[in-house]
Amino acid sequence: MDTQESADITQSIMEQVARLQIQIEEGKAEIEALRALANERRFALSSANKDLPARRSEMLESVERSIRHINTKWNSQHSKTVEARIFLCREAASLYGLRQRRRRKGGNIREDYVIGGLGIVDLRDLNRYSHGQITASLDLVAHLLMLISHYLGLKLPAEITLPHRNYPLATIFSPSASYLSRDVPFPGSGTPHPPSSSSNTAQDSDRAHRPRPLFLSKSLTALAKEDAATYNYFIEGVTLLAWDVAWVCKTQGIAVNNWEDLCAFGRNLWLLLVAPPPTVQMPSSRTPSPQVALGNITNDLASPLANNKGNLPSLFGQFSHGTSHSFLGGFETQDFMKGWKLNGPIKAIDKVKSALQSEMAGAEWEVLEEKEWGEELDRKEEEEAVFVKGGRRKSESTVDEMEADQLMDDELVRKEGEWKVRSGTNGWTKLKSR
Repeated sequence: MDTQESADITQSIMEQVARLQIQIEEGKAEIEALRALANERRFALSSANKDLPARRSEMLESVERSIRHINTKWNSQHSKTVEARIFLCREAASLYGLRQRRRRKGGNIREDYVIGGLGIVDLRDLNRYSHGQITASLDLVAHLLMLISHYLGLKLPAEITLPHRNYPLATIFSPSASYLSRDVPFPGSGTPHPPSSSSNTAQDSDRAHRPRPLFLSKSLTALAKEDAATYNYFIEGVTLLAWDVAWVCKTQGIAVNNWEDLCAFGRNLWLLLVAPPPTVQMPSSRTPSPQVALGNITNDLASPLANNKGNLPSLFGQFSHGTSHSFLGGFETQDFMKGWKLNGPIKAIDKVKSALQSEMAGAEWEVLEEKEWGEELDRKEEEEAVFVKGGRRKSESTVDEMEADQLMDDELVRKEGEWKVRSGTNGWTKLKSR
């Protein structure tokens, strides 16, 4: 019995040894296979590292070539968009009858800007216009400004509300109250405003969110005497409209840097939409770059301009809020609007109020009707006629009518790629004795 058990144990041990030898052989074979695979991978890695710089350069060049192709198509599409914007804006100005009139009277040049057959008012001369002319002029300007801002893809800083149902005339909001998406009753409709708290903070908030009228129901001098609050609202509104025009001009490369130029918003619209566009002269010592005109805007942002040699076109239509290309609200364009002297309307509103109040305090103004203009001019011409040795000759200030109506383009000068214009006076007035 003991011998049989010993034999069985020995047999079991021998079988176990055989299995272990087989496993050892299989392990060695697997090790050899892994070693061969490692050697193969090491060789492949070595080969890959050897050609890596060349293949990396080839792949990078392919990606850059694709980016250049996409940018070229993008810039080409943007150029077509700019051309369409310019065409639409200029056609709108033509349809609205926006034009310039210059006349020589008594040796002085009188410069007027007309829209729809009506003279566009100047903020400094509001006391000289009738309330009907002011309302009609502002309404046409507001419509045209909203139309071109739509074509240019611009979001005006001061929101304009055009006439619509139960809202017969245009109004404008202050920048802080613009684009708040709320229903506001038409000012002057008799609809009461929502009740507010009696605190000063609530009253100031209600005043700030009230739309400013762009219309008059009576003369400005009468309104100032009878309703000072509405008068102040109107002055704020018309100044905000002029400031919107100046802001659009600034975004399109037209310089409006002082409140006198801001007041002549008819001239600003004409320079933007009708006058021949200025060109930006580039230095010949380096590659043309839009940074000369735009500050630190990147070349990719205005790459359509960078392809020009010598002269760059005007910036009209280049920047907008409606496209990612040349996006006006982007970080790259912040320097473009930085440093603008009219960056806020508050100072301009105060200056307009001060100028009009000083004028009303100094003299009483009477607006001459169209029929009286001719009588006044005839009377002045008779006074200017003089007698010399019994013979009558006209004064040197009288000029031929054809010469009086000719355009004098030399009044417009360019400076650093932006329009600079000379100030003038508009309107006919008669001073009443006090």
